Amino acid sequence: MNKTLLYKIENGSLHLRKLGLSQAELLDLIETLKDALQDDTKQLTSFSLSYNDELGDAGVSALVEHLSSDLTSLGLVGCSITDAGAVKLLDWVKSSTKLQMLCIEDNNFSPETIHTLLRLSQEKSFSFFA
Repeated sequence: MNKTLLYKIENGSLHLRKLGLSQAELLDLIETLKDALQDDTKQLTSFSLSYNDELGDAGVSALVEHLSSDLTSLGLVGCSITDAGAVKLLDWVKSSTKLQMLCIEDNNFSPETIHTLLRLSQEKSFSFFA
């Protein structure tokens, strides 16, 4: 990635919406951010890559490998994620310990995947928007 990334975790939040990056650039971004996404001392509680429509299944799969299980809010609205990416997302959701809100509207999930995520949100008591 040739662009310099400057980010600041503010009040536990890091929202990188509408970056207009290619999938390769988003994958590079995730790799760059992996330490911040996993570092409990940074106290990251809310993370969003919403409206980055090039993220796709490969991007969400890479992202969830680096997300802390202590994250309370995750936004992936309009990221062109399909059921293939949802498999990895579901694994992360199942392992999350403090999730309070998951926003994944405007993706390409089947009704079955939405139903599975809805059921999981009820079991784990978090808000779910799809």
